[in-house]
Amino acid sequence: MHDASLGPEQLETVHCPQALVGRLIGKQGDTIKDLQRRSGARIQIDQNFPEGTPRVVTVEGSAQCVALGVQLVRSLIGNSPAVGNGNPGKMTTFECPKALVGRVIGKGGETINELQRRSGARIQIEQ
Repeated sequence: MHDASLGPEQLETVHCPQALVGRLIGKQGDTIKDLQRRSGARIQIDQNFPEGTPRVVTVEGSAQCVALGVQLVRSLIGNSPAVGNGNPGKMTTFECPKALVGRVIGKGGETINELQRRSGARIQIEQ
């Protein structure tokens, strides 16, 4: 990906809340591949971190590619309510009557997926 004519190789890191790593990677890696294609930088997410801690996202390439890659990554993870609310790792648990679980999930998971998309939170229902 790096074009030597664009200058020396650079490296910059961005911290990504664990809850947003899936958004950054995308379905089958499509989002991160698109970010790499658009920026020209290599973007890697370090998975060797304890549960609940932010992941280090490494962006490598020419200065121009790295700057664009970092901007794209920050734009993507910065559009979530989970960033900057002071509690990116906060978890709330509550009970839902069994009779209402189907309504929360919705047909084909539509309702729960929409709730997750709009809130930026991960919603998990234990059975």
